[in-house]
Amino acid sequence: MDKATTGRLAKSRGKADERWVAKILGGARHPADTGGGEDVHVSPGVATQGLCVQVKGGQRLLNDTIRSGLDAARAAMGPTELGCLVVIDRPAGRKTRAVVVFDLIEFARYHGYGIQD
Repeated sequence: MDKATTGRLAKSRGKADERWVAKILGGARHPADTGGGEDVHVSPGVATQGLCVQVKGGQRLLNDTIRSGLDAARAAMGPTELGCLVVIDRPAGRKTRAVVVFDLIEFARYHGYGIQD
């Protein structure tokens, strides 16, 4: 497979991922390939806050440390709790920040977004 075909497949997969996320959250995919900060927009609802969503995917995006950490939190959660993983990012020479990782469907269901399946 040549690079052009691989690139088209990756772009197509990325758009499908964005549509899936929009469907789960009850939002809308930003239709243009502008490279902007928002792939999916979820407008505020009666019981929900609005969301500005950037979707990233790929084979090397998540590692086993992140997968097992989120799985452990999910296994320990009670019936009214939402499991999450906090990833601490300490890039050299830059400010440390913390990123929260949730299972998308559990997040949507817990907060009342979208179709929830």
